[in-house]
Amino acid sequence: MDNIERIKMEISEGNRNSYSELFKWAYPKLITFAKSYTIAEEQCEEIASDVLIYIWFNRDKIVDIKYFKAYLYKSARNAVLNYKNRNKVKIISGDDYESISPIVLNFTPETAYLNSELRLLLTKAIATLPPKCKECFMLVKEEGLSYKEAAEVLGVSTKTVDAQMVIAVKKLSQILYPVLNG
Repeated sequence: MDNIERIKMEISEGNRNSYSELFKWAYPKLITFAKSYTIAEEQCEEIASDVLIYIWFNRDKIVDIKYFKAYLYKSARNAVLNYKNRNKVKIISGDDYESISPIVLNFTPETAYLNSELRLLLTKAIATLPPKCKECFMLVKEEGLSYKEAAEVLGVSTKTVDAQMVIAVKKLSQILYPVLNG
């Protein structure tokens, strides 16, 4: 979302339309991000809602947030970690990986099938990454955050994000190359 700063300012002034715009954009992204922590969809939806509701009720304070998009993801991450600490979490099984982040493509049925198989393979490969690698990869590649924003979300340095991305790409290449080049 290119106009995140404008939306942040308008929300801080109480603009409900801008808040609605933020909600429509951020809600599905925060759900997808929360799913990367392998908790059930209902909890992911609740966490995304809680983060966005918190934004509205604390709108007078958001003007001072430098990286607002990163702040949203960091809030979601903290909510997930708090949830996992407080509750027994339903871990997603291998059969559920397809629902983590499906791709909808309008090609021929054969192409769509091959793309869905490739996406499933990639999703399973991502699930094998170490936790920090997975977090960095999801934030940068799936959510489109910069290394600096991802570092802000995770509370690490930009160099750490870079190093984790190198590890992630290397591991994913090792897993996917033999399968794709059969």
